Amino acid sequence: MDEYKEYLYQRRPHYRNIDPGDLTAQFAIRKKHSCKPFSWFIKEVAFDLPKKYPPVEPPLTAEGEVTTTALHFINVLQVARCHSGYYTRFTSEL
Repeated sequence: MDEYKEYLYQRRPHYRNIDPGDLTAQFAIRKKHSCKPFSWFIKEVAFDLPKKYPPVEPPLTAEGEVTTTALHFINVLQVARCHSGYYTRFTSEL
């Protein structure tokens, strides 16, 4: 994944602690066959992937608390805009 591994680590920091083992054989195969970098694959083959799934998490466009007195609990609301539209994440506390 070359430099794209950093995008993965930003979203899943605990992956840095996973030991992938010895990758010497994989790197030798890649060098022997003159494989193109992962960035080439993203640009030439999966060119629509970054539009739908951007490598960097989009910034939050709104954040705050939504409260209701009827149910007596608080929902923390986080709304983020991605390239294909909006999505919302809720976490509830009773």
